Amino acid sequence: MHASECGAACLGSILAYFGRWVPLTELREKCEVSRDGSSAASILRASRHYGLRCSGLSVGAHQLKKLQFPLILFWQFSHFLILEGFDGRHFHLNDPSTGRRTVPAEEFNKSYSGIALRFERGADFKPGGERPGLFRQLAGLLAGSWSVLTWVIACGLMLTLLALVVPASLSVFVDDVLQGHGPWGGLVAALLGGGILVYILSLLKHRFLKRLAIRISVMGFNRGMSRLLRLPVEFFQHRLVGDLTDRVSSTDRIARNLTDQFLVLVIDMAMSAVLLMAMFAYDVLLALMVVSLALLHGLLAHFLNGLRTVRSQAMRREQGLLIGMGMQMLSHADNLRMTGSDDRFFSRWSGQQARELQARQLFSELGSVSTALPGLITTLRSAAILGIGGSLVMTGDMTLGTLVGFYILAEMFLAPVGRFLEFADK
Repeated sequence: MHASECGAACLGSILAYFGRWVPLTELREKCEVSRDGSSAASILRASRHYGLRCSGLSVGAHQLKKLQFPLILFWQFSHFLILEGFDGRHFHLNDPSTGRRTVPAEEFNKSYSGIALRFERGADFKPGGERPGLFRQLAGLLAGSWSVLTWVIACGLMLTLLALVVPASLSVFVDDVLQGHGPWGGLVAALLGGGILVYILSLLKHRFLKRLAIRISVMGFNRGMSRLLRLPVEFFQHRLVGDLTDRVSSTDRIARNLTDQFLVLVIDMAMSAVLLMAMFAYDVLLALMVVSLALLHGLLAHFLNGLRTVRSQAMRREQGLLIGMGMQMLSHADNLRMTGSDDRFFSRWSGQQARELQARQLFSELGSVSTALPGLITTLRSAAILGIGGSLVMTGDMTLGTLVGFYILAEMFLAPVGRFLEFADK
């Protein structure tokens, strides 16, 4: 999607809300999108083409609360986005460029341009179309690569099974070797053999992932170029050459992210599911406690991510205003000195710089809190497992080796969960 297609994308979301799925390429033509974007009148005409009753309204921010959602709003006199609701203090927006976000009323009043488009289901409206899906797109990217993907999954599953050897071996070592003074040669041989197998399987998995990334990149580039060369001339008249070149070359980044992050993360989460079952086999109470900590980690990370998104948008807005005021001051320096208003303008600029610094500090503070969160969860996990597990060992309900094995299992279970939360944050 190009930045100038925000109006067409908003109309597509409105149509999807009413049950009609239309491709963005078709909406671009209906909304008469040019390099400068589309107008509100073009969006209204396109919506009537699909059977919606629509009207343009010039209303204030306080009057929007009385209208039926969703609405398309004209934002900062240069952009279209969707207003999905109002909860009494915050407006819930769906921005084609940044996604869903929540803004306070004060910020909304500054950015709302006073124009809203309202839509209703008309008598000629017909639901239909094919809903886009992530898995359908992934299937298209992985077409012709299923054999390599099968080997990647097989290596991941064998690594998952071998991961259970470490906690089990440590349990046996503590209970039978350290406390029972039993033989340890067979245990060491099993650990060495398991380590060699883990190394070989990890090497094979990374090689298969690299081969898969190259295959996806080559096939994606060929498909992109083939599709690009078959598009009509009008498509290129409304787009920049540099943007098209960057999008075609982005197949390399997509392939790397798909293989190095997404597929690895899927395999890690499958391993976490196996480790979770093993933890329940060790002790139900401790397993429930570890799952509770994982859920707490996810909730806190989601909450902090939402706050960071809001603060990031506020920081970028203040930075944009600061740059704009600085450019204005430099371009009108002579006029400001001649009129004697340079001191007043400098006061405005310094005030804006202070607001930008404050917004940047607030964003940095949230980043520090988010960075410290995994350490907090690790500390809570260690304290809870050792505290509850230690009491079970003292009462004789659990052996010391079982406690050590469970501790290793919990560490191996929470590590992929943390990587998943980091990936979701990105």
